[in-house]
Amino acid sequence: MPYRVEFTRAAFRASRKYPRPLRERIVTEASVLEENPLAGKSLAPPLDFLRSLRFSWKGTSYRIAYSLKPKDELVLIHLVAPRQNFYKRLRQILGL
Repeated sequence: MPYRVEFTRAAFRASRKYPRPLRERIVTEASVLEENPLAGKSLAPPLDFLRSLRFSWKGTSYRIAYSLKPKDELVLIHLVAPRQNFYKRLRQILGL
C-alpha cells in the first residue's frame, strides 16, 4: 500500500514562495516517495531520523528533507530548499 505524503506547515509555507513550475516539480518529486519512501538518503547525526531526496531544477540542486512514520504509512516533508544552507535551515526549523 502506498504511503501518504504530507508537508509540515513550515515546509508548505516555504514552498509557496517558489514559482509555480518549481512547486509542480516538488510535487512530482515528492510523489516518488508514495511508492518508495526509502528513495532518499539517510542523513548524518543529529539529523539521522530524517532522509533527503535530491533533485535539480534549472541548474540548481534542491533537497527534500522528510521523515517516515511507518506505522501510519506517512512521509512527512519538513523542508524543501536549495542545497545552499539547506542543512543549517533544517536544523533551525527543527530546533537543533
